[in-house]
Amino acid sequence: MAEIIAGPIMKWAGGKTQMLDDIKQRMPRSFNKYIEPFFGGGALFFNLAVDNAIIADSNSELINMYMQVMNNCDEVISLLNDYRNDEDTFYKVRALDWMECDVVEAAARTLYLNHTCFNGLYRLNKQGKFNTPFGRYTNPTICNEEKQAEEWEEIYEYMNLLLVNNGREKELGDDYIIKVPKSEAAAYLEWTLWRAFLAIDHTTNKPYESRGFNIDQDYMPVSTAPGGGPDMIFEFDNYIIVVEVTMSTNSRQETMEGEPVRRHVADLVMESEKPVYGVFIANKIDSNTAETFRIGCWYNQNDEKLALRIVPFTLTQFARYFNYMFCSKQANPDKFLELFNVCFSAKDGLEGPSWKREIESIVLEKANV
Repeated sequence: MAEIIAGPIMKWAGGKTQMLDDIKQRMPRSFNKYIEPFFGGGALFFNLAVDNAIIADSNSELINMYMQVMNNCDEVISLLNDYRNDEDTFYKVRALDWMECDVVEAAARTLYLNHTCFNGLYRLNKQGKFNTPFGRYTNPTICNEEKQAEEWEEIYEYMNLLLVNNGREKELGDDYIIKVPKSEAAAYLEWTLWRAFLAIDHTTNKPYESRGFNIDQDYMPVSTAPGGGPDMIFEFDNYIIVVEVTMSTNSRQETMEGEPVRRHVADLVMESEKPVYGVFIANKIDSNTAETFRIGCWYNQNDEKLALRIVPFTLTQFARYFNYMFCSKQANPDKFLELFNVCFSAKDGLEGPSWKREIESIVLEKANV
């Protein structure tokens, strides 16, 4: 399965997320134990994913929050999902004394205030009370991984920005602008499609288990998934969907992606008792890539031939069908798999270029275009 990569869940003044590469270059290559006495947001700790560690902080409220997320995560999430981003709710929650709250409620309070207050600043007055004002953010991330279906239009607009990939912005509301930095398009592509499949919903694995890349405390992408495993794995009750994406559109696409994608899908086919479906998404599908997936076979170490089910979609095609599913109130994994199976069956008797054209025709028909 995909490597599980955790990341900071708190905004923290002096956080090291943007400095991780520089810090790691100056660290010893090996060590026996990781000790961090001033933990804060824990960016380096989460990135290193060390097994043998001691973490500490003099802020007992912060430590309680981490303890409850570790031991009672579902309960914390449940409380966070009930909070609203408005000034009245913010000041009511801020007025609570965390030490008089249930420990789980205290943890949810800490996270909520951190993500909705001004600049995520943790500040106490002389009486030891949290006094940072309301942040007035239009759409802050409080606890978003389970709520992507509510933000499908934003996800769709991110896809549209990625299609042009020119650094443009898109205004979605008053003081709410989304943007894909041109230099970070690859990371944003993985992040956007991860959110898209979470929005389709019904996964049995946790959102953080389904991705191979890092996100920061603001829920934004930090890096692309490392090599050696799938970009994303979404497990459902009756099947698994492996999603691989690339910004490559030229003739080298097949060289870069053909073997790794087939290997990743084949590994899961051999590991899982559930059917495995591979979805490959790029701005443009090279005909050699399409032909490789059309043939769709892999030989294991015993020279046994595995028949792989992989369908290449352009980002335009996926975005169009994604939009159709939500507009028609049919956004569910079975509906997407229905499209997948029709496109996969269409390869019979065709070659790569003609299969690509047939996939385009099918998407247009199914999306009622």
